[in-house]
Amino acid sequence: MMKAAVVTGFTEHLEIKQVPISKVGSIDVLVKNIACGVCHSDLHLVESSQNIQEILKTTAHELSLSI
Repeated sequence: MMKAAVVTGFTEHLEIKQVPISKVGSIDVLVKNIACGVCHSDLHLVESSQNIQEILKTTAHELSLSI
């Protein structure tokens, strides 16, 4: 299991939850996320979007990783 910041609803705060680790394929690399920042544009999308699919397409991009 791993921690993830999860969108649970429109205009709601992100919730930290334990989620399963994704399967690693033969051409994939498993990385350990050391730290992750949430960009202001991500927060704006969560606060203003009317489409949950639009939110789910947005991924964290302020990462510090270890391979």
